[in-house]
Amino acid sequence: RKVTDIKLPSSRSRKVRKLIKKMATISIFIGGGISISARYLANNAGTAFTSDAQLVSLMAKVSNYMGLVLLFHPLKEMLEGTMIASRDLKFLLWCYGLTAALFLAKLGFACREFVEIWQTAFLFELIRIVLFGSRAWWRTKKRGAVTAPN
Repeated sequence: RKVTDIKLPSSRSRKVRKLIKKMATISIFIGGGISISARYLANNAGTAFTSDAQLVSLMAKVSNYMGLVLLFHPLKEMLEGTMIASRDLKFLLWCYGLTAALFLAKLGFACREFVEIWQTAFLFELIRIVLFGSRAWWRTKKRGAVTAPN
């Protein structure tokens, strides 16, 4: 039997969805802690990293977007892990190619200020969360079964 022929029972599919929900919640809490800490440091303790006043000011200026990136990064990593665990590597590589091309194009053609780099990184995180999350959700919902990729 091929891996692609394996179908998990509906009850197993519900358990997988429940686990993904719990892991997503944990990821958001972890990201929240990291985000709050990083934003605090960028806004109030920039001099711990550099004595250059312009860099300290720049750190504070980008702290909101940096915080958003760090808030969602653990969720994106967890969802990426579901792709790896389910051996959905073709879809994962397709997503890598698409999002890397979009990220590099935006950086190369549309980023003129430093804050725009963090805005692009935030967009990158969101696109991957949508792609990975919808794939994980669809694969666990589809006819009540989880199927391995082709």
